[in-house]
Amino acid sequence: WAVRRQRGGLASAAIAGAGLIKLYPFALGPFLLRRFGWRAVWPGALVVVGLSTPYAAPYAIPHVKESVDLFAQLFEFNAGPYYALKHVLWAWTGADWSKTIGPWFRRVFLASLPVLYVLDAWRDWSFRRACLLLIGTFLVLSTTVHPWYLLPVIGLSVMGPCPSWHWIWLGLCSVGTYLFYVDGLYWTWIWLGWGGAGALFLFKSYWTQIVRWRTRARKSLVRNP
Repeated sequence: WAVRRQRGGLASAAIAGAGLIKLYPFALGPFLLRRFGWRAVWPGALVVVGLSTPYAAPYAIPHVKESVDLFAQLFEFNAGPYYALKHVLWAWTGADWSKTIGPWFRRVFLASLPVLYVLDAWRDWSFRRACLLLIGTFLVLSTTVHPWYLLPVIGLSVMGPCPSWHWIWLGLCSVGTYLFYVDGLYWTWIWLGWGGAGALFLFKSYWTQIVRWRTRARKSLVRNP
């Protein structure tokens, strides 16, 4: 909303507030910087400093790092790609790779950030699409995906001209992971959600390519009847 109304400072403050709750929204900052310049940085910086100063302590940053490491190595819930790789490696090696995959995924996500920033500048993505791709990458490479973690991508999915049905599908199925966690249908909802989301994503990508090919073919016929 703030970006669409060219209010970069407000968008920066909102991202800063979200980043203080969950760290990954800070990764959206470079998208704002490209669109609004440095004037979109200082409001968010003031929010971070203002809200963090009362809790400043020498142990704060080490504790944050410990929490991030704990999240990546020990916690796991409704993470389809993580579970798939974990089971493949277990079947292949007979060992439990759960404490290794999480840190690997984190490194892959961090390595993907410069690529996303360059693509955003090169292809001039909309802010919605840039955020959707970055947050989507984060979720795909997460070891824990609670249903409410999907709210940002679902919100972004319905704001564009063409809804991202794969995220909407995953969000709906993820509710089942909570409702049926104790009754044994937990895994069914995970594979149904992530498998269906993957199928919808591939179908959308394939259909988009078909539409582009037809459009180019029609233009070619018009130019060379």
